[in-house]
Amino acid sequence: MTIAYWCLLIVIIVTYIFTGIAKFAKGGYNNNCPREYLDKLTGWPKRAYWAHLNSLEVLPQFIGALIIAHSLGMPQIYIDCAAILFTALRVFYGVFYMMNKSWSRRYCWLAGMIINCYLITGDNFNG
Repeated sequence: MTIAYWCLLIVIIVTYIFTGIAKFAKGGYNNNCPREYLDKLTGWPKRAYWAHLNSLEVLPQFIGALIIAHSLGMPQIYIDCAAILFTALRVFYGVFYMMNKSWSRRYCWLAGMIINCYLITGDNFNG
């Protein structure tokens, strides 16, 4: 398995770590009606849940970008480096979201989208 695919696995796990943080940050979590509980959260636990939702939204893009980059024959080292950077950005994105640091969060999101575009368009730097 490539480093990029390991990064994908990490991004998937981190997505659910965010929701775990949201669910268990305060007492009273009820697994019989989790969405109701999550909708009533406030503060940083609510932002952790929102980070989870945004991570779910970006996950298909990252998966597609990795598949396209592999199918285009992009050098594996470029794919791996992009995936490592994307993974780090997603972790920081969630942390900044929970800390209510909107500008930092936006830059992480934008950089992640640029990485996905890079992976989709291929390695155009080596002709």
